[in-house]
Amino acid sequence: MSMEADQNSDSSITLPDLGSKDVRFLRAIAAVNESYATPNEKVDAPATTGRIRKVSGLDDKEVQHRLKRSKKLANLIEVYDAPVYEGGQLGPKSAELTAAGEQALDQITSGDLGHDLASPEDLSQIEDELIEIRETLTAIEENPTGALDEDVAENLEALKRMMVTFQRAFEEMGVDLDQHRPDTD
Repeated sequence: MSMEADQNSDSSITLPDLGSKDVRFLRAIAAVNESYATPNEKVDAPATTGRIRKVSGLDDKEVQHRLKRSKKLANLIEVYDAPVYEGGQLGPKSAELTAAGEQALDQITSGDLGHDLASPEDLSQIEDELIEIRETLTAIEENPTGALDEDVAENLEALKRMMVTFQRAFEEMGVDLDQHRPDTD
């Protein structure tokens, strides 16, 4: 899926072939840098690897790959080295969008590219999950006991019958069950 923008207008840039994970990564950087007014004094931008991971939903490898080795994102992001704290411990790398990155994200967000950002694999997975959710909801709606499967519903019904039997037995023995009920407000 190619996401090439026309270069005829001054407001467009040519984008590399960005996948949905690349777009999530760029959006996460923008969102984190917007939401944190001031970064850690030793970190150059608020969008640290951990925050990018949390906001984007990408795993550590996916974030690190885009920060270190992604040639297609190289001109869209500025990556800052990890600071070294006292004791020699490394802090997190951080990143921010370049002007080209901001423009690219604006084009993607505004729909100027006219392309669907999800890959065919992503769409297929989403469609499969949606079908599974619909089937589950239909099964719940059609089941007289709602979300309970038949075995659980039958077990609950048997317990209810047993409780009635126990209640009668206790009453015949002269046990006042109201004394043993928990207080309810």
